[in-house]
Amino acid sequence: MIYFAFASALLIMVPSLVGVLFIRRGPASWMVRNIHYLASFSIGVFGVLVWTLGYEAIEHAGFWRAALAGVIGAAVIAITARLIPNNHHHHEITAHTHTPIDARRLLASDAVHNVTDGFILVPAYIASPIAGLIATVAIFVHELVQETAKFFVLKEAGYSNKEALTKSFIAASSILVGVAVAAIFVSTEGAEEILISVSAGGFIYLIARDLVPNTVKSIRDHGMAGKHVAAAALGLILMLAVSIVAPHAHEGEEDGHDETTETLALR
Repeated sequence: MIYFAFASALLIMVPSLVGVLFIRRGPASWMVRNIHYLASFSIGVFGVLVWTLGYEAIEHAGFWRAALAGVIGAAVIAITARLIPNNHHHHEITAHTHTPIDARRLLASDAVHNVTDGFILVPAYIASPIAGLIATVAIFVHELVQETAKFFVLKEAGYSNKEALTKSFIAASSILVGVAVAAIFVSTEGAEEILISVSAGGFIYLIARDLVPNTVKSIRDHGMAGKHVAAAALGLILMLAVSIVAPHAHEGEEDGHDETTETLALR
């Protein structure tokens, strides 16, 4: 499963190159017009992910143990988000003036943020392949929204197209560090269930602290509440459909196989 997590991390790095779209003026105008709705879409995707991870965590660790680990996960993400000054992940294209200092701070905070993404991605795959897939989609869409706005911030700060794309990609690559650290943790006996709960808590924090406030702000500023609700519902329905159609990770238990042995074998 760790190999799948690394592969997903590489895929999640792709949105860091989203600026190419704006250089070539392809779907750039569509992206700018709908960036708010992409953020709302990711709320639905993250919602299914939290439900999936929460169910797995409670099933294996018990309610109170899973809840405590979830709170710890949310706290760790919250503390990490405050490590870098001006840690603001834009979800809209703004007209504010940005300086090179702002750009460097944004790149640094984004690198830290991507480490946490990588760390909570691994427990999702440990929980089940479908949870890992949903986590990949959720983080990918979230990164697509953030990287779109970040490109404009870097351009506003005076970076050339090549510099903006290169520095964004380097910052995005820090997700591999998070995956590597999580891979070390899951090798510890009994750590898997706790990490799944921590991952669920981390995703809950992202929904409550990042996605929902930005959607609410967008509705206040621009209206279109119905479209935002529809976008979130679409993400929810699509991921529910995937989770229903895809085979469950623990089907082997019905054949009497030991779950822990299978999980280790998959790694």
